[in-house]
Amino acid sequence: MDIEGLVPESKTSLELVVQVYNINHGYNKEILQKSETLNSYSLLIDKIREHQKTGLTLAKSIETAVKYCVEKNVLKDFLKAHGSEVVNMLFDNYDFDTYIAVVREDGREEGIEIGTARGREEGIEIGTVRGHEKGREEERKDFVNVLKSGKSLDEIVKMYES
Repeated sequence: MDIEGLVPESKTSLELVVQVYNINHGYNKEILQKSETLNSYSLLIDKIREHQKTGLTLAKSIETAVKYCVEKNVLKDFLKAHGSEVVNMLFDNYDFDTYIAVVREDGREEGIEIGTARGREEGIEIGTVRGHEKGREEERKDFVNVLKSGKSLDEIVKMYES
């Protein structure tokens, strides 16, 4: 048993809420300014992406970006000491980034589909409400015309009772 014998160990759970920040180059500058390492990592990733946009392979883009950072004294000591580990981690990270991008795109498409369906439903509901409002307006006009017709109140009541 766990938690003073109240909950079996297999039933113990933990909920964790994590705040996530975008540290890509150009985002959350205040955070990046507080951490030179984070800012440098952001620059390294930005350089890899820049090189990929020019048509270089992922491997060549990583290699070129690492060389650039070493030349510019960005993460220089760390990259010299752990260069191969960084390259391996970046390959893994890019696979993960690709996965995340695909998941986000799927979610975006699903959100659009749900939003479109809800929009249609709300449009139908609004149309129905407007239809009821038009019907009520017609009934009101009819009732006013009956009142203007000169009929007695008893005759009018009998008309609307049936």
